[in-house]
Amino acid sequence: MIYWWIGEGLVEATRSQTAEDIGKDCFQRLINAEMIECVCHKRNCSVNQCKLHPWIRRMLISVARQEQFFEFDSNGNATWDFSGTHRACLVGEHIRVIETASPRNQSNSNHLLTIFNVSEQYLQFEKNWFLELRKIEVLHLGRWNNLYRHHIEVDSTVYLDGLQSSKQLKYLCLRGISRITELPSSIGALSDLKILDLHACHNLERLTESITSLKMLTHLDVSECYLLEGMPRGVGFLTELQVLKGFVIGGSTGNYNCRVAELVRLDKLRKLSIYIGSKVVVTEDKLNEVENIKALRVLTITWAVLLSKKGAGQQDSAGTTLLTSLSLPPHLEKLDLRCFPGENMPVWLSPSRLLRLRKLYFTGGMLRAFGEKNMSELWNIDTLRLKFLNDLVLEWTQVHEMFPNLNFLEVFRCSNIKSFPCDKDGVWMNCDTQESRE
Repeated sequence: MIYWWIGEGLVEATRSQTAEDIGKDCFQRLINAEMIECVCHKRNCSVNQCKLHPWIRRMLISVARQEQFFEFDSNGNATWDFSGTHRACLVGEHIRVIETASPRNQSNSNHLLTIFNVSEQYLQFEKNWFLELRKIEVLHLGRWNNLYRHHIEVDSTVYLDGLQSSKQLKYLCLRGISRITELPSSIGALSDLKILDLHACHNLERLTESITSLKMLTHLDVSECYLLEGMPRGVGFLTELQVLKGFVIGGSTGNYNCRVAELVRLDKLRKLSIYIGSKVVVTEDKLNEVENIKALRVLTITWAVLLSKKGAGQQDSAGTTLLTSLSLPPHLEKLDLRCFPGENMPVWLSPSRLLRLRKLYFTGGMLRAFGEKNMSELWNIDTLRLKFLNDLVLEWTQVHEMFPNLNFLEVFRCSNIKSFPCDKDGVWMNCDTQESRE
């Protein structure tokens, strides 16, 4: 939703806040005003889904009709019809609607600002039709919810070549679309593009080098694109980049691959997720340069393959080197480690080095010990999540001593942790605090 707002210019950055931060503030005000309702989930004190009260929804549809924001049918469902508006929704058999649309409807396509995929599962467009989208600002073709059964598929991405004339496009979402193996090089012509969302495009094998021409890009998400073996060299020249998800350290050592050292140039990069591939080849600056990304506040690292318990081979050696060479920026506020390959807490993960760290997550991996029982250093951690750590041996007294400021703890499927005062969902919360969490 916030990306949509950014795309249409409904929220814009200021000197002190990013557009995303302003969008979050607006979203929170809608929650506080009870215009939208939060959906609570077990084992989670954060909110990542919302819903509308039926009465609020009816009123919003009424206002949207009056303002010609979208066209709706008699049941209040958005339709593909855009004869009287600048926005259209992909719903069901929209291809048939395009082919039989009136001349008036066809001619209005060059005035469209937004196309949003509500329920279309199979995307088919004519390239020439895309060439008409000269004023389009938001093109959300991908999945908008978190339900994996919401499947979207394409036969070809040739029609995306037609976007080369869409110079005002700011938000392009292909999230979760199957059978996209690569993007056309014409993507690099989208000079105003700010957000490119390719999350969970599982068939994506290569990113076109032309994305390094997107100088206005602030968000690039290629997380859960597991066939990617690297990212194109030149990403470090995207100086407006604030969020980079799915940066791949892979097996290729050619001139194509971007190295971590390039990211040091990104003075505005505050959120980064790194995926260490199963065919990783170690070079001297793989992870130690992370420390020099000065604006970084949120870091996620995923190891694709765990180290072997029966001795180190070539692959284990690469993983070990990457594990020991990591250095973290001192202003980090949130650290999320997934499939962590070490058995003990590494040297670079200590309270004295990470004074501002408030959130620490471990999901999967081989961690056995969380620290010495008589550690003199204390963490200032507020939120701690431990998931799928069957080898971890930890006592509640250790946690209580090491994390005196802890307000939220989640323990999920950690078979050796049984004595914690958590509820049936594995959650412990400090009853004395009412602090909100993201």
